[in-house]
Amino acid sequence: MTINLIIFPGYYIPHIGGLETHVDEFVKYLSKDEDFNIYIFAPNIPKYKEFEIRYNNVKVFRYPAFEVIPNYPLPNIFSIKFWRMFLGLYGINFHVVMTRTRFFSNTLLGLL
Repeated sequence: MTINLIIFPGYYIPHIGGLETHVDEFVKYLSKDEDFNIYIFAPNIPKYKEFEIRYNNVKVFRYPAFEVIPNYPLPNIFSIKFWRMFLGLYGINFHVVMTRTRFFSNTLLGLL
């Protein structure tokens, strides 16, 4: 059985930090198992590719975001691009939803 897993990290590569490295190492290891389809939905800070495939089919979606407070990304809910990306995920039946941080706004996205 194929397991669809989505991760909502506070940040992701190319942003530099421990959380980003941990998530990247985690998906690198997990992607070796072909029974997993892995998706990452992270803020596009700093600006980078909006979509890329890493390792063995890890799909990374970087949504429009901004920081009002340093190191606290907020999704740009006024962006049509954000809503297209976010609502596009609803077509996928996720078996596992992971939020990697408690107090980041994208934890709420994982709940929705």
